[in-house]
This record gives sequence, structure tokens and C-alpha cells, in this order.
Amino acid sequence: MSRLFKKIDTVFVTVEDMGPSVAWYQECLGLDILWEDAFITVMGGAGETPLTLVRRDSPNRHHPLFNFLTDDIHAARRHLESHGVTVGELIETEVLSTFDFLDRDGNRLNVCCPKER
Repeated sequence: MSRLFKKIDTVFVTVEDMGPSVAWYQECLGLDILWEDAFITVMGGAGETPLTLVRRDSPNRHHPLFNFLTDDIHAARRHLESHGVTVGELIETEVLSTFDFLDRDGNRLNVCCPKER
């Protein structure tokens, strides 16, 4: 894809009611559940870019359209900032580092970098 971004990691879709939405994506599109918690269900198949369903009432209501996977979150952040891109706070969790940014039209996008275990 590029020097900084390996691939589009996931695409986010906001849904009203997780159960019927998951069933629809399973039945109509043939997607499998890869991972789920109370607010998110990740769906897809092995080796594919997953689809992440997010409940509308999720505590984080402002999900990006999709995110990019990188091996170096700090280099990606510096690169975007050097081009005048509006970037959000760097968030560190147990499993990944991530930040949002805005494209030139104000669309929220994201970069993530898994932490080695």
C-alpha cells in the first residue's frame, strides 16, 4: 500500500441493534464473526479486510470510516503532522497504539499499530 501503511486494517459500520445486524451480515454477505465484545463485532474471513460493526450507543460514538495498519505509529504520526494533517491524541492500550486524523474533507480516519505480545 505505502511505506508507512501496510493495509486498510478494518472498515467501521455503525449499527442500531447488534444481533439482527450481525445476522444480516452473516446471512446476506456470508461473513463470519472473528471477534466480539459488548459494543463491537468484527466480521470477515481469513486474510480479508474485516468489517467492524459498532453499536450506535457505544461509549466511543465517533468511529473512523476505516483505519490503516502501520508498523511504526510514531513515524506515521510525524509524517501526517509534517503535511499539516489534523491528528488526534495518541491512545495506548494493552494491545495497540492508535490515533485518529482528518482527511482534507473532514472525514475521520485512523491509524493503528498492534503491540507485540
